[in-house]
Amino acid sequence: MVTYSYDHIHIRSREPIETARYFNKMFGAEILESVQTDGQPRVDIDINGLIVFIAQAEASTPDGPVDPYVGLDHFGLRVEDLNAATADLKAKGAEFSM
Repeated sequence: MVTYSYDHIHIRSREPIETARYFNKMFGAEILESVQTDGQPRVDIDINGLIVFIAQAEASTPDGPVDPYVGLDHFGLRVEDLNAATADLKAKGAEFSM
């Protein structure tokens, strides 16, 4: 039987390094520069073992949909203390809406 395990999430950004810096600032992600199999540069981040590849989006790539759609909705991060995490993120400039 084949065993499958998590490897990475792959997203596209118009500004990959700025996206990586955001995750570094907010979540302490380690920023790792990489190269895709097609030779194009890519920025990877590691959030305590959660690997995210951030590839450059072409200028012609449309923005993602605003309304719910079929596909990736989000990825979640687990914290021990939600109140402490909320205070930490707010101190770093995060805004919350409900």
